[in-house]
Amino acid sequence: LIPPDKLVTAIKNGEDLVLLDVRTKGEQSIVGLTYPNSLSMPMNEVFKPENLAQIPTDKKVVLTCQSGVRCTVIATALRNIGFENVYATKGGLAALIQYLSAKTAF
Repeated sequence: LIPPDKLVTAIKNGEDLVLLDVRTKGEQSIVGLTYPNSLSMPMNEVFKPENLAQIPTDKKVVLTCQSGVRCTVIATALRNIGFENVYATKGGLAALIQYLSAKTAF
């Protein structure tokens, strides 16, 4: 797990990472990630071979969802099949949004 404050610090420090949103397309259409290195794959599509091939193995991949439950399940499963640099956002986007303010975001 990576807590929201550590994720924001990594982004501010220019760490080479990818954000992977595992929410449904409907959820993503309302609130989506705008981070340049982000991927969107609904939870039920992550393990399709063509989608697994899109997940980098040479950099940190931080999964996110609404509350942190789905991304934790997917991150654990990805680690079990050999993805070593995957992390789940602790508390998901809800915790990230709660942490962020004009001061913490910049």
